[in-house]
Amino acid sequence: NKAIVPLEFKKLTLNGDYILATNETTTGRVFDFTGKEYLAGHNIYGNAENKYFLINENDSIKLVLIDGNNLYDYGIINNIGKFYSSKVDEEKVTFQFLDTKTNGKCIEIVYDISDNSGEYTSNKMCGIN
Repeated sequence: NKAIVPLEFKKLTLNGDYILATNETTTGRVFDFTGKEYLAGHNIYGNAENKYFLINENDSIKLVLIDGNNLYDYGIINNIGKFYSSKVDEEKVTFQFLDTKTNGKCIEIVYDISDNSGEYTSNKMCGIN
């Protein structure tokens, strides 16, 4: 009988042990089932396997862990639209977002686990292989 996520959000997505609460701008916040907020004060763009989160911190897109540990700073990425998909394998963490400047293309954000490097590419075909 207790609200664990503020009522200001339009959509709640259950992701394992966490709830991703989003609003009409497609950014959101992360809560656990007790109502504890993670990555407080940041807009969450998406997550992969409830371990890797893309956040906006001071207009810079960063890949962080749920505890806030910063893995990579991508800098300013323009035209990020709605979250499309994510994938984690042994070598890489990959996110795709619809590109607001193109019709049907995606921005792909990749983190290489082996050497802690990252890159992003716009105008990619949507769909992660």
